[in-house]
Amino acid sequence: MDTPFQSHQTQDIVCQKHKSTVYGIVNGVFKSFHFTKNRQQSRPDSNKNLIDKVGELFIIKTLAALQHTTILKHKTISRPDIMKTVYGPVASWRLGKSLGVDLICSPKKICSFDCIYCQLEKTEKITSKRDNFVSIDKVSEEVKNAIEHTTPDVITFSGMGEPTLANNMHEAIETIRELTNIPLAILTNSSLLYDEDVQKTLHNLDIIVAKLDAPNQELFQKISHPAEGITFEKTLSGIKAMKKKFHGKFALQIMFINENKNYANELAELSREIEPDEVQINTPLRPCAVPPLTKKELDNIEKSFTGLNTISVYHSTKPMTDPLDKIELFKRRRMEL
Repeated sequence: MDTPFQSHQTQDIVCQKHKSTVYGIVNGVFKSFHFTKNRQQSRPDSNKNLIDKVGELFIIKTLAALQHTTILKHKTISRPDIMKTVYGPVASWRLGKSLGVDLICSPKKICSFDCIYCQLEKTEKITSKRDNFVSIDKVSEEVKNAIEHTTPDVITFSGMGEPTLANNMHEAIETIRELTNIPLAILTNSSLLYDEDVQKTLHNLDIIVAKLDAPNQELFQKISHPAEGITFEKTLSGIKAMKKKFHGKFALQIMFINENKNYANELAELSREIEPDEVQINTPLRPCAVPPLTKKELDNIEKSFTGLNTISVYHSTKPMTDPLDKIELFKRRRMEL
């Protein structure tokens, strides 16, 4: 069985006498988790899911902690620079083999929302202010290295927060375009789509997946907990404006949870106004603070979207992938239940 601790930058600077200790901890946790999962056959489904969540979160936090520290002569030294901008490829039910590019690249989430279902837990910094978080040289080097070792279906801007917060996204897109003809996509929470500079930047992509989880301000606030100044009306108008200007594939993702499951008709009507190329009916299947809806519930919700091109997380298949770096992937994504 493969284990998540492969060759990393830490390997060159960890003292030889401590390497086996670090590797043993990580690989032991990984193997123990899979051993536990293999013994769940006689357990109720709810217990299986609980064990999965606890085990996966423990692995992720252990890996993340070790990735950002190195043991050197009995001292722990912080290494925040180790985090890479590239992760995956991810097995995406929407995009196929998706190589992630993280322009936020922060150990703690930086986002314009603090969604109650986010797999990355609480937002460390809630903001709508755009900034440069990583250098374009770093992006160029790591994307170039990645595509020499894997062939994804798409390269997707996503990661440790809202990607449109990156003020140098335009340069990142141009740089990646010079390296490859692989289609470029973004997963966005739509909060900054009202910004004309953001619209101009995203116009250079091939695929936009924009989020809309609420049909009114009250529910928008309850689910998304947006940064100051971000409203439902501003977000909705931004989605509509971006759709009109964009010439690539424009998909609308709706994450259904208990809080908004009774608003399917209202969200369907808004979807018809937006006229997306695709509506992605989703529910959080990775461990997070809220439970996913059942397949039956999501199937009933999808009926409200009759006449629109819909795909559902419960009826989509994902490709097999071999991530280049499992630790980088674990830091950004939870394994699905």
